[in-house]
Amino acid sequence: MRCAGSICVVLLALVALAFPQQTNRLPPLPPPADIDPQLTEKLRGLEQQLGEAAMHMDTKVVERLVGPEYALRMGDAPEQSVPRALWMESLRPEGAHPYKLESFDEHYQAARKLTENLAVVSLLLTQKATFVGRDRSGDFYIVDVWKKSGDQWQIIARYSTPIGKKFDRSPPQ
Repeated sequence: MRCAGSICVVLLALVALAFPQQTNRLPPLPPPADIDPQLTEKLRGLEQQLGEAAMHMDTKVVERLVGPEYALRMGDAPEQSVPRALWMESLRPEGAHPYKLESFDEHYQAARKLTENLAVVSLLLTQKATFVGRDRSGDFYIVDVWKKSGDQWQIIARYSTPIGKKFDRSPPQ
């Protein structure tokens, strides 16, 4: 009887080796081929400068980095667009509707050229912020469009989508 039990265990082990369990794992993805590493580093630095300037309300640096055609679109309010002048006003401490960025961190930047003078950057932004006293903290998936004039890059559009949140986007009082 003991021998029969041992034979069963050996047979089960052989079956397991001969017919391995199928898993539903996807094969690993190849490394991204759509990213320009040098451009990513260049624009990562400019994104960092822009965030630091916004956090410290350094409008001179922001003016240099933000193109005249800039607009902000938000994924949780696709019917709204924030033009450059209104966005810039929110960065002024004396402005009527201040945006206070207390901290930010950017991850997973990936950039690629669309044309010789246009590039797109995607990134994950984590921030602690308020707008007119309303919480704007959280994680955001960002897509920025950068335009090159001469040797200088400027951001001309930002598409920002909060991850797992929907903010009150009603006009400030």
